[in-house]
Amino acid sequence: MGYPSRFSPAVQPRTSIKAFFAKPLGRVLLLLLIALALAGSAIYLGYLIAIPVFLLVGLGLPIYLGWTRPRTLFLVGLSALLVAGPIVTAGTVSLLLTPGPSINGTVYSPFTQSVLQNATVHPYSRATAGDFSFVVDVNPAFLPSGHRSNVLWVDFFLSTCPNAITNNSSSCGGLNAYPFHSQNFSYANGSAPQTVTFVQDVGGVNVWWWTMRAGYNNSSGVLSWIYLQPGNGYTTAEGPVTGGYLSIYTLILPAIYFTVFIYPGLVFFLGVLVYLFLKMRQRRRAGGAPSVPAPMAPSAVTPPAGPGAPGPAGPTAPAKPELACPNCGAVVYAGETRCWKCGTPLTAGPAPAAAGDQPLPSGKP
Repeated sequence: MGYPSRFSPAVQPRTSIKAFFAKPLGRVLLLLLIALALAGSAIYLGYLIAIPVFLLVGLGLPIYLGWTRPRTLFLVGLSALLVAGPIVTAGTVSLLLTPGPSINGTVYSPFTQSVLQNATVHPYSRATAGDFSFVVDVNPAFLPSGHRSNVLWVDFFLSTCPNAITNNSSSCGGLNAYPFHSQNFSYANGSAPQTVTFVQDVGGVNVWWWTMRAGYNNSSGVLSWIYLQPGNGYTTAEGPVTGGYLSIYTLILPAIYFTVFIYPGLVFFLGVLVYLFLKMRQRRRAGGAPSVPAPMAPSAVTPPAGPGAPGPAGPTAPAKPELACPNCGAVVYAGETRCWKCGTPLTAGPAPAAAGDQPLPSGKP
């Protein structure tokens, strides 16, 4: 006989939050909340931060609200990823079309300024092909102390591959796998400040990356370089952008979906598998259907049972009764708080007896 207190979870009132999110409108709102939390964290905090956010809101919150079926959690996560992809893409395109601040180069002690200062691109975006101007202020007076105070030349690099200052970057496919442009400006007066401008005609639908460097001879006469420092994790600055909003959106949507599914998505689905494993273990410990041992062949040395010997033991009764849904009659495992079929909160009580077990009208067995 089971213990009623273990099989009689408190029934939530229909006006509670959990009951609301069990309804179709509540499910849609929760799905939108999960998708927006994933998209917002991915856009503004980065994909690494989006991983714990997605686990908390996309897995922990539905479980708390009573969505305990692993298949339901899997579908919730998949739906949230599919909805979040276009939202993340829209936010990313908006950020791409927003010009960043001017860029400076490396600063060497004891100076507080760099040889390369205020590097910018004008215009930042263009819907069609055209000229872009890349401007930088060069001041040789801020070269490292003890080195020769002459700038020899300034180089400019533009491509669609982050970190690329050649046309042979292995991270973007190797030799000639992406558009690449470079220019060189010979510094006429190596010690005087000067503004240097590079004009490059580019087009198509692309997000470009660019950088500059100043060449000089150090105190030993060895050629050295000073690069711009964008501060974005790359050695190149993002921009300019060529193409309209819709064309850029279409360009980066596949990459956004790939990133969203690889980082937050993969970890989420692993979390669902872990939850499934824990739920199955808990169900076994709670007294699921007992396993029936395989029949054993009688031993040759075992004497036959005598007339007075006890017979074989009958089947063992299950340790815990099952519950019956008061709404649809579906039989569910003991300890569950909601019906797996219709979602109705459960009260304690054993499953309805089979038709053959009902007493006769006379009351006799």
